[in-house]
Amino acid sequence: MIEAETFSVPQRPQMLAQPPYSFDLSVMYWAPTLALGGTLFALPKELTTDFQRLFTTINQLPIGVWTSTPSFVDMAMLSNDFNHETLPNLTHFYFDGEELTVKTAQKLRSRFPKARIVNAYGPTEATVALSAVAITDEMLATCKRLPIGYTKADSPTFVIDENGNPLPNGEQGEIIVSGSAVSKGYLNNPERTQAAFFEFNGLPAYHTGDLGIMTDHGMLLYGGRMDFQIKFNGYRIELEEVSQNLNKSTYIKLAVAVPRYNKDHKVQNLLAYVVLKEGVAEQFECQLDITKAIKEELKDIMMDYMMPSNSSIVTVYHSHRMGKSILKA
Repeated sequence: MIEAETFSVPQRPQMLAQPPYSFDLSVMYWAPTLALGGTLFALPKELTTDFQRLFTTINQLPIGVWTSTPSFVDMAMLSNDFNHETLPNLTHFYFDGEELTVKTAQKLRSRFPKARIVNAYGPTEATVALSAVAITDEMLATCKRLPIGYTKADSPTFVIDENGNPLPNGEQGEIIVSGSAVSKGYLNNPERTQAAFFEFNGLPAYHTGDLGIMTDHGMLLYGGRMDFQIKFNGYRIELEEVSQNLNKSTYIKLAVAVPRYNKDHKVQNLLAYVVLKEGVAEQFECQLDITKAIKEELKDIMMDYMMPSNSSIVTVYHSHRMGKSILKA
């Protein structure tokens, strides 16, 4: 199970408050900071989109503890100045919200050789961190995918088969979490609640939809998603919902949203394959203009993080190409 030493947050921590307060990951910085009499350094949203100002600001802060999604530290490492020489006080890194890849952790270790790197895992429905582990050099040298840790005592966690039966250690199945940390369900959405929340061994439980393996030592290993739900930049995105919203555009006849993964099994970007309605292409000078028009039309019904980028909306001129081959891309 998770022990206090796994996190080992120092007294009076100087913490970077990067994830927004509406993001459950924020609990991992404001709660320990308040409890331990520390200081929070908040970054305005507009600053996080201006890389030059962002790097300059971070390098001037006396940060000792870093809590973010792996994507955000990837962005920070675009600056060569993000290292232990520029930030000598930065000794602790805590990650949650999406998969921490070996590549990201190795690069971070090279920048901060003596820092403690903790990889945490847990769905929002189970109150942030379900499991955690301090990443070792041995893990970085031998693992294809980093472990996601030992679970909390109050959150009995199991790996089950398609029939809901617990699997032996070492076999892959769906990760489910139970216990007091599991929420009551989704607000005003009884159908989703009934599908995802249930009772297991007399305790409230939740289907994470994540594949995993439990080792003999109680370490939880992550194996990816079971469905068409993905994590991108720390946000959970239902691909079906993105496709449905794209299909509301007056320019689009048919649309399918798919993730593009890199070699580290991490979502690199979100692609949208679209078939335009007849005559739409002739209204615009280029693909970029079509994309801008689609995004402008849908901006009020789609969150920014769900919208494919300008370079990621691909026009397909024959609807028969929108089949299973794209969904498996």
